[in-house]
Amino acid sequence: MRNPVVPKSLYRYGLVGIASNALVYGVFLALIWSAVPPVWATGMCYGIGLIVSYLANRVWSFESTADHRSDDVVRLTWQARALTASGGSWASATSGHSHLPR
Repeated sequence: MRNPVVPKSLYRYGLVGIASNALVYGVFLALIWSAVPPVWATGMCYGIGLIVSYLANRVWSFESTADHRSDDVVRLTWQARALTASGGSWASATSGHSHLPR
């Protein structure tokens, strides 16, 4: 029995998160198996996860029909900055540590 207080979009949001993570993990394993360096595979999976989860949440979870073009640019800009910052953090954290992947 579904809780009438919790909207169906919250359930769908959770399902999209689980499905997106499972998909991205499968892609990550395939990339690693294909000899793609782990850092590159992680970056590619970040982008894939970002796009898949955004589109699935927009279309299915929240059933949005609004035009989000101006919002999308701002959101994607901040997410690109976060990815760049995390890559820079990884590079600085692994410098001088030859046992860590680069």
